[in-house]
Amino acid sequence: MSNNAYSNGNGGERTGGPAAPASTDVGTSLSPSVAFALLADERDRFALYVLAAQEVSVPVDELVTRVTALENETKPASVTQKMERRTRTRLCHSTLPKLTSYRIATRDADAVELTDRGEQLQPYLEFSKERERRYVQALLEQHGE
Repeated sequence: MSNNAYSNGNGGERTGGPAAPASTDVGTSLSPSVAFALLADERDRFALYVLAAQEVSVPVDELVTRVTALENETKPASVTQKMERRTRTRLCHSTLPKLTSYRIATRDADAVELTDRGEQLQPYLEFSKERERRYVQALLEQHGE
């Protein structure tokens, strides 16, 4: 099995992040291996930066725009609908379900918010930010993330 493949619990493999845990597998603390696995994917990491910078829930549309801006190394005001389309699909169908399955975030129809368990990612997010490309670091600082 490669470093990017994770068992899905059914004998198969899937790529792109840790397998979703069974509800009994998720304790209150977050292991370093799970934290780093969640941060390994750039889009997931960018979403976590945005969520961690807020003390309240973030509207899904705003999350999509801000993650798209980070991915494209541009300002949120410069993001187009075409740029957002792919980001929205992956956030809504992969990233956000993964974060909710790990109880890192909660989501309702319109907004996403980190949970107390998600707050445990803060030291890992700081570690990751220090290693981001310079332009991404500047965008994060500019938007208080």
